[in-house]
Amino acid sequence: MTIPNEDAPNKSHVCVLCKKTFASAGSLRSHVNNTHPTKLEFHLTESLAVIVPKSDSTDTFVCPISDCQRSYSTLETFRKHTTKYHPGTSVSNTLKNVRTNNEEPPQAKRQKMMSPAFSKDNGCHAALKLETRTRSTLTAASLDCLPVAFHMDHGTLNQAKTLFGIVNADDLKDAQLHLPWSSSTTTSPLTTVLQLHTNETNIVTNSLVAHNQENAPRDLTEVTLRQIISKSPLPHLLDKLGTLVEPSPVLLKALNTDFRQCPSLVQAVATLHTGALIFDNEVVLILAAEVYGRSKSQDTHGEVNLASLPQANECAYPSSLLVGLVHEADGHGMKKKLKIGSKTMNMLVTMGARLPKDQCIVDIGPSSSAKASSLRPTHTRIFYQEAKVKKFLDCFHNHSLSDPVSDDDSSAPTITVSALRQLTTAFDHPSTFTPWRSVLGEFDADLTLPSTVFTVCDMPHQSYGSSSTATEKIASQFLQALAWAYLKPSAKMIPDFANALETFHAVQRVRKIKNMNGKDWSTLDRFVTSLEKVIAVNGPLEARALAMICDFGSAAKLASSKLSDCNDKVKENVVEKLYDLFGV
Repeated sequence: MTIPNEDAPNKSHVCVLCKKTFASAGSLRSHVNNTHPTKLEFHLTESLAVIVPKSDSTDTFVCPISDCQRSYSTLETFRKHTTKYHPGTSVSNTLKNVRTNNEEPPQAKRQKMMSPAFSKDNGCHAALKLETRTRSTLTAASLDCLPVAFHMDHGTLNQAKTLFGIVNADDLKDAQLHLPWSSSTTTSPLTTVLQLHTNETNIVTNSLVAHNQENAPRDLTEVTLRQIISKSPLPHLLDKLGTLVEPSPVLLKALNTDFRQCPSLVQAVATLHTGALIFDNEVVLILAAEVYGRSKSQDTHGEVNLASLPQANECAYPSSLLVGLVHEADGHGMKKKLKIGSKTMNMLVTMGARLPKDQCIVDIGPSSSAKASSLRPTHTRIFYQEAKVKKFLDCFHNHSLSDPVSDDDSSAPTITVSALRQLTTAFDHPSTFTPWRSVLGEFDADLTLPSTVFTVCDMPHQSYGSSSTATEKIASQFLQALAWAYLKPSAKMIPDFANALETFHAVQRVRKIKNMNGKDWSTLDRFVTSLEKVIAVNGPLEARALAMICDFGSAAKLASSKLSDCNDKVKENVVEKLYDLFGV
């Protein structure tokens, strides 16, 4: 079939099939499209159609309804057939008529969705979305399931939706015997209802990212988050955490308060963040976090780096809260640190469970193993447990934590050496001993907590990197004794080093008998000798004065030398606990 060029000098345009003549090429095109089409659209619904090509052998169109299969040579006869035998369906051309210069452009219609064929491998992969098609197919086969596609349409939708899933193979075969089929792979239109299970967890998204996100579907984040977690080794995580919420304007304002006026709220900030989910290209569950103030008068360890300050165009919560990976130096080179920062504080995630793809990776320590592209501050969002948000805001508005050691305040933080941050300097400053570290409740035990210089001495003597007489463990005992002088509600604040000294001298005698010398022990020996001399000359001194005279920093460096070995074992315990709590 040929259609003459519109610019041809011959004004008589002839259809080569029926020999009719037309005054213009446009008229001829319209005639060919309407009278001699080669493909038709058979509409099962308003937006679901299948292509019906003209058979080369019979030069007819065959009805795609499996129990019909009648043949028709023209569009008009096929239309009459559908009206009579298949009410609710319709037939149209696949080609659009060419408009003349005087014609109005057609009104935009909803995008129509076809039902393209898909292979078993592609269907399984579309439903499960595992790393490879092969793994998706094998997973479906191991469950004795086959892939199906549901094409859904409704008047409220801008376009029809397709949902892939897998169903039990026997159930699918049974359904095939009872459902009406329009082709070997597609049913006729069905009346269906999509139903979800009842134990859904609500995730409320109040993102302040950008104006164009305000109208975004709120459940899009929930669907994505659920999809990631459901495929992770911790599929029950959302169910156990309960309702999650993004930070509201009220919470963002509270997190940017001047904590110099209410320092006792700082640990409540840490507690708020444990159990929260950080979400960008992967999900991280915060298990332990340390808070640092930004003013040196409040916290001598407050950072001077501006990387975690929330800027207007550099974080998901502009000028309020930055969440994500930042590059910082901490005396041991540059590290990627997972941080949450407001204008008045910043928080370091010291233990988190990453859920990239189908893995569970636990990070312990100041650095994160995540790729910089997976937790971008410009995109990373945070979801808090709703119950913790309410409790924090109650404390914030009522100032119920004004006295952190009050026995009458049930919301006051528990005073424990395990709540101290991992630090190796400034033992002459009270902020070093502030309980500004928190851990998710189920992990609040020595064997599932990141070890610090204050708690190495409490760890088991086997499999945790240090024996009972190790230099680092004895050094840790001196630091813990100093810490308790700050933590106990006593006006004198005089450290009790009796147990630490007793252990030191006992080990010293054994080392002399066995002729065991070492650089680390010599360092500890000098520290203890200096400490004993100061106490002998001046009598018992309060903790701060003693730390100004004696070099507790040298003891801290000794105590921290085996932290990574100890925390490697802690990491194994944490992973096991995570599987017990949130696994299959």
